Amino acid sequence: MFSLGIWIILLSVPVSRLPQLVYETKKDLSDSGLHSTIVGHVGDGNFHALILFDPEREFKAASDAVHRLVYRAIALDGTCGYLVFVEKAEG
Repeated sequence: MFSLGIWIILLSVPVSRLPQLVYETKKDLSDSGLHSTIVGHVGDGNFHALILFDPEREFKAASDAVHRLVYRAIALDGTCGYLVFVEKAEG
């Protein structure tokens, strides 16, 4: 059996703050060592960060990264939301 966690974070800031948030988010996620990417519709100041993680070994690292992203968006006058899924499968 294996488990896969997927954390999807919506980050939104004023468009003028978006370059800073994208740059810092990409660096933070790269430094975290987690499998991640960002995708978005950035013309309106929004994008999504997606983090894939092993819930048994990487939950704390993923949670810590999400908290940093959330606090960073808020500090840049933004908002955020997130979803987390954990899938367990035989295989």
